[in-house]
Amino acid sequence: MKEESIYKYFRVGDIVKDCPESCWGETKFIIRSFHGNWYLPIAYVHQLGKPDTNKYKCNFDVRELRLIGAAKRPLKKVEKKTLIRMMAKGVEEARREFHIRVNNKQL
Repeated sequence: MKEESIYKYFRVGDIVKDCPESCWGETKFIIRSFHGNWYLPIAYVHQLGKPDTNKYKCNFDVRELRLIGAAKRPLKKVEKKTLIRMMAKGVEEARREFHIRVNNKQL
């Protein structure tokens, strides 16, 4: 299995939330790194806006993360129709932008 497919559309530096029924609620995190393997992909995250101490760091299952934001969003101003067409052609950046909009309810 390819390394890219394990971590789907997530990248280091992305802002994410844990699954909806998580004990973390609506707390936002920044992805610091990835580890794990094909059956348990893990993201090492740090709580957004908190000091860089172990108290605010966690390991989350990548399959349950929700993408909320990213440092670079080149398709931020692209219309929804165009974004969907790009996704159909296999543009991974379009898929990332689509997930950010869905998770922020900006569609």
